[in-house]
Amino acid sequence: MLSIHQVNYLWSIMKTFIYLFITIGFHISILPAAAQAEFMAGMARINITPETPIRMSGYGNRHDPFTGIHDSIYATALVFEVGNETVALIGADVVGFSHEFVDATLDLIVAKTGIPRENLMLIAAHNHGGPVTSVYSDNSTEAEENYYNFLKQKLALVVSHASQNVVPAKIGAGKGRCRMNINRRARHAEGGIWLGRNPEGVCDHEVGIIRIDNQYNQPIGAFLNWPCHATVTGQENTQITGDWPG
Repeated sequence: MLSIHQVNYLWSIMKTFIYLFITIGFHISILPAAAQAEFMAGMARINITPETPIRMSGYGNRHDPFTGIHDSIYATALVFEVGNETVALIGADVVGFSHEFVDATLDLIVAKTGIPRENLMLIAAHNHGGPVTSVYSDNSTEAEENYYNFLKQKLALVVSHASQNVVPAKIGAGKGRCRMNINRRARHAEGGIWLGRNPEGVCDHEVGIIRIDNQYNQPIGAFLNWPCHATVTGQENTQITGDWPG
Protein backbone atom coordinates (compact mmCIF):
# COMPACT_ATOMS: atom_id res chain seq x y z
CA MET A 1 0.00 0.00 0.00
CA LEU A 2 1.57 3.29 -1.10
CA SER A 3 1.42 6.40 1.05
CA ILE A 4 0.59 9.77 -0.49
CA HIS A 5 4.26 10.70 -0.09
CA GLN A 6 5.34 7.63 -2.08
CA VAL A 7 2.78 8.37 -4.79
CA ASN A 8 4.02 11.96 -5.04
CA TYR A 9 7.61 10.72 -5.20
CA LEU A 10 6.80 8.28 -8.03
CA TRP A 11 4.94 10.99 -9.93
CA SER A 12 7.93 13.31 -9.56
CA ILE A 13 10.08 10.60 -11.16
CA MET A 14 7.59 10.31 -14.03
CA LYS A 15 7.63 14.08 -14.58
CA THR A 16 11.43 14.02 -14.53
CA PHE A 17 11.37 11.47 -17.37
CA ILE A 18 8.92 13.61 -19.35
CA TYR A 19 11.07 16.70 -19.01
CA LEU A 20 14.20 14.65 -19.76
CA PHE A 21 12.80 13.39 -23.06
CA ILE A 22 11.52 16.84 -24.03
CA THR A 23 14.95 18.30 -23.27
CA ILE A 24 16.69 15.59 -25.30
CA GLY A 25 14.36 16.25 -28.22
CA PHE A 26 14.91 20.03 -27.99
CA HIS A 27 18.70 19.76 -27.92
CA ILE A 28 18.69 17.36 -30.87
CA SER A 29 16.46 19.73 -32.85
CA ILE A 30 18.77 22.75 -32.39
CA LEU A 31 22.00 20.92 -33.34
CA PRO A 32 23.45 21.68 -36.80
CA ALA A 33 22.09 19.23 -39.37
CA ALA A 34 25.45 17.50 -39.77
CA ALA A 35 25.81 16.97 -36.02
CA GLN A 36 22.29 15.81 -35.22
CA ALA A 37 21.97 12.39 -33.59
CA GLU A 38 18.95 10.48 -34.84
CA PHE A 39 16.35 9.61 -32.20
CA MET A 40 15.51 5.90 -32.34
CA ALA A 41 12.90 3.91 -30.45
CA GLY A 42 11.64 0.36 -30.27
CA MET A 43 8.94 -1.50 -28.36
CA ALA A 44 8.25 -5.14 -27.54
CA ARG A 45 5.64 -6.98 -25.48
CA ILE A 46 5.83 -10.46 -23.97
CA ASN A 47 3.39 -12.74 -22.15
CA ILE A 48 4.34 -13.29 -18.48
CA THR A 49 1.27 -15.30 -17.42
CA PRO A 50 2.26 -18.17 -15.08
CA GLU A 51 2.09 -21.57 -16.74
CA THR A 52 1.50 -23.36 -13.41
CA PRO A 53 -1.15 -22.22 -10.87
CA ILE A 54 0.42 -20.33 -7.96
CA ARG A 55 -0.91 -17.94 -5.36
CA MET A 56 -2.14 -14.51 -6.37
CA SER A 57 -0.94 -11.28 -4.81
CA GLY A 58 -2.70 -8.11 -3.74
CA TYR A 59 -4.91 -9.32 -0.87
CA GLY A 60 -4.16 -11.11 2.39
CA ASN A 61 -6.99 -13.63 1.98
CA ARG A 62 -5.38 -15.39 -0.98
CA HIS A 63 -3.77 -18.62 0.20
CA ASP A 64 -4.57 -21.00 -2.67
CA PRO A 65 -3.32 -21.13 -6.29
CA PHE A 66 -5.31 -19.19 -8.88
CA THR A 67 -8.23 -21.01 -10.48
CA GLY A 68 -7.92 -19.78 -14.05
CA ILE A 69 -6.80 -17.08 -16.50
CA HIS A 70 -9.31 -14.27 -17.04
CA ASP A 71 -6.85 -12.48 -19.32
CA SER A 72 -3.12 -12.82 -19.86
CA ILE A 73 -0.61 -10.48 -18.23
CA TYR A 74 2.32 -8.91 -20.07
CA ALA A 75 5.62 -7.09 -19.77
CA THR A 76 6.40 -4.25 -22.16
CA ALA A 77 9.72 -2.59 -22.94
CA LEU A 78 10.41 0.76 -24.59
CA VAL A 79 13.99 1.31 -25.73
CA PHE A 80 15.32 4.72 -26.78
CA GLU A 81 18.58 5.44 -28.59
CA VAL A 82 20.19 8.83 -29.22
CA GLY A 83 23.71 8.63 -30.58
CA ASN A 84 25.64 6.28 -28.30
CA GLU A 85 23.12 6.49 -25.44
CA THR A 86 20.46 3.81 -24.89
CA VAL A 87 17.68 3.90 -22.28
CA ALA A 88 15.05 1.25 -21.51
CA LEU A 89 11.77 1.49 -19.59
CA ILE A 90 10.26 -1.88 -18.64
CA GLY A 91 6.75 -2.26 -17.24
CA ALA A 92 4.96 -5.41 -16.04
CA ASP A 93 1.40 -6.29 -14.99
CA VAL A 94 2.42 -7.46 -11.51
CA VAL A 95 2.07 -6.08 -8.00
CA GLY A 96 5.72 -5.25 -7.31
CA PHE A 97 9.36 -6.33 -7.14
CA SER A 98 11.79 -6.85 -4.28
CA HIS A 99 15.18 -5.13 -4.35
CA GLU A 100 16.88 -8.50 -4.81
CA PHE A 101 14.63 -9.33 -7.77
CA VAL A 102 15.35 -5.98 -9.44
CA ASP A 103 19.12 -6.33 -8.95
CA ALA A 104 19.16 -9.83 -10.45
CA THR A 105 16.89 -8.80 -13.37
CA LEU A 106 18.94 -5.73 -14.23
CA ASP A 107 22.07 -7.89 -14.28
CA LEU A 108 20.37 -10.19 -16.80
CA ILE A 109 19.27 -7.25 -18.97
CA VAL A 110 22.76 -5.74 -18.99
CA ALA A 111 24.29 -9.10 -19.93
CA LYS A 112 21.74 -9.68 -22.71
CA THR A 113 21.61 -6.17 -24.23
CA GLY A 114 24.66 -4.20 -23.09
CA ILE A 115 22.43 -1.32 -21.97
CA PRO A 116 24.07 0.39 -18.96
CA ARG A 117 22.45 -0.49 -15.64
CA GLU A 118 21.90 3.18 -14.76
CA ASN A 119 19.86 3.57 -17.96
CA LEU A 120 17.30 0.91 -17.00
CA MET A 121 14.01 1.53 -15.18
CA LEU A 122 11.87 -1.43 -14.08
CA ILE A 123 8.25 -0.60 -13.22
CA ALA A 124 5.43 -2.70 -11.74
CA ALA A 125 1.85 -1.64 -12.50
CA HIS A 126 0.93 -2.66 -8.93
CA ASN A 127 -1.67 -5.01 -10.34
CA HIS A 128 -3.73 -6.72 -7.59
CA GLY A 129 -5.00 -9.34 -10.05
CA GLY A 130 -1.67 -10.96 -10.79
CA PRO A 131 0.48 -13.75 -9.33
CA VAL A 132 2.73 -13.46 -6.31
CA THR A 133 6.13 -12.03 -7.11
CA SER A 134 9.21 -11.62 -4.98
CA VAL A 135 7.49 -8.99 -2.82
CA TYR A 136 4.46 -9.26 -0.49
CA SER A 137 4.91 -13.05 -0.29
CA ASP A 138 6.33 -15.32 2.42
CA ASN A 139 7.40 -18.97 2.35
CA SER A 140 7.44 -19.20 -1.43
CA THR A 141 6.71 -22.62 -2.91
CA GLU A 142 8.93 -24.28 -5.50
CA ALA A 143 6.42 -23.38 -8.21
CA GLU A 144 6.50 -19.75 -7.13
CA GLU A 145 10.31 -19.64 -7.10
CA ASN A 146 10.23 -21.12 -10.60
CA TYR A 147 7.88 -18.33 -11.67
CA TYR A 148 10.21 -15.66 -10.25
CA ASN A 149 13.05 -17.07 -12.38
CA PHE A 150 10.72 -17.34 -15.40
CA LEU A 151 9.73 -13.68 -14.93
CA LYS A 152 13.35 -12.48 -14.71
CA GLN A 153 14.18 -14.23 -17.98
CA LYS A 154 11.07 -12.82 -19.70
CA LEU A 155 11.88 -9.27 -18.59
CA ALA A 156 15.39 -9.54 -19.98
CA LEU A 157 14.05 -11.05 -23.21
CA VAL A 158 11.49 -8.32 -23.82
CA VAL A 159 14.19 -5.63 -23.53
CA SER A 160 16.33 -7.56 -26.00
CA HIS A 161 13.43 -7.76 -28.45
CA ALA A 162 12.67 -4.03 -28.09
CA SER A 163 16.32 -3.12 -28.68
CA GLN A 164 16.23 -5.11 -31.91
CA ASN A 165 13.11 -3.24 -33.06
CA VAL A 166 14.49 0.33 -32.91
CA VAL A 167 13.65 2.60 -35.83
CA PRO A 168 13.84 6.37 -36.44
CA ALA A 169 11.20 7.91 -34.20
CA LYS A 170 9.48 11.00 -32.87
CA ILE A 171 8.60 11.68 -29.26
CA GLY A 172 6.13 13.95 -27.52
CA ALA A 173 4.70 14.46 -24.06
CA GLY A 174 1.37 15.70 -22.80
CA LYS A 175 -1.09 15.55 -19.96
CA GLY A 176 -4.82 15.31 -19.40
CA ARG A 177 -7.31 14.35 -16.70
CA CYS A 178 -9.22 11.19 -15.85
CA ARG A 179 -11.68 11.18 -12.94
CA MET A 180 -12.20 7.42 -12.64
CA ASN A 181 -9.95 7.37 -9.56
CA ILE A 182 -11.11 8.52 -6.12
CA ASN A 183 -9.71 9.18 -2.66
CA ARG A 184 -10.07 5.90 -0.76
CA ARG A 185 -9.93 7.24 2.81
CA ALA A 186 -13.66 7.25 3.55
CA ARG A 187 -15.07 9.04 6.59
CA HIS A 188 -17.64 6.82 8.28
CA ALA A 189 -20.70 7.97 10.20
CA GLU A 190 -19.12 7.15 13.57
CA GLY A 191 -16.17 9.41 12.73
CA GLY A 192 -13.60 6.81 11.77
CA ILE A 193 -11.56 6.77 8.58
CA TRP A 194 -11.03 3.53 6.65
CA LEU A 195 -10.96 2.16 3.12
CA GLY A 196 -13.86 3.32 0.97
CA ARG A 197 -14.93 6.10 -1.37
CA ASN A 198 -14.31 9.71 -0.42
CA PRO A 199 -15.44 11.92 -3.34
CA GLU A 200 -14.52 15.06 -1.39
CA GLY A 201 -10.99 13.85 -0.60
CA VAL A 202 -7.79 14.90 -2.29
CA CYS A 203 -7.11 12.93 -5.48
CA ASP A 204 -4.66 13.43 -8.33
CA HIS A 205 -6.60 13.07 -11.59
CA GLU A 206 -3.77 14.16 -13.87
CA VAL A 207 -2.64 11.73 -16.58
CA GLY A 208 0.92 12.15 -17.86
CA ILE A 209 1.89 10.51 -21.15
CA ILE A 210 4.91 10.11 -23.38
CA ARG A 211 4.02 8.95 -26.90
CA ILE A 212 6.49 7.59 -29.42
CA ASP A 213 5.73 7.41 -33.16
CA ASN A 214 7.81 6.19 -36.08
CA GLN A 215 8.78 8.53 -38.92
CA TYR A 216 5.47 7.76 -40.67
CA ASN A 217 3.46 8.98 -37.65
CA GLN A 218 2.45 5.44 -36.71
CA PRO A 219 2.51 4.75 -32.96
CA ILE A 220 5.36 2.64 -31.57
CA GLY A 221 4.25 2.82 -27.96
CA ALA A 222 3.41 5.02 -25.01
CA PHE A 223 4.47 5.47 -21.39
CA LEU A 224 1.86 6.89 -19.04
CA ASN A 225 1.32 7.65 -15.39
CA TRP A 226 -1.98 7.92 -13.56
CA PRO A 227 -2.36 7.16 -9.83
CA CYS A 228 -5.05 4.52 -9.30
CA HIS A 229 -4.83 1.08 -7.69
CA ALA A 230 -5.41 -1.86 -10.04
CA THR A 231 -8.18 -3.35 -7.88
CA VAL A 232 -11.21 -3.37 -10.18
CA THR A 233 -11.72 -7.15 -9.91
CA GLY A 234 -11.51 -7.14 -6.09
CA GLN A 235 -10.34 -9.62 -3.50
CA GLU A 236 -12.94 -12.28 -4.38
CA ASN A 237 -11.42 -12.75 -7.82
CA THR A 238 -9.30 -15.92 -8.12
CA GLN A 239 -8.36 -15.61 -11.80
CA ILE A 240 -5.24 -13.99 -13.24
CA THR A 241 -5.95 -10.63 -14.87
CA GLY A 242 -4.13 -7.49 -15.84
CA ASP A 243 -6.97 -5.50 -14.25
CA TRP A 244 -7.46 -2.01 -15.72
CA PRO A 245 -3.77 -1.34 -16.58
CA GLY A 246 -3.64 -4.56 -18.61
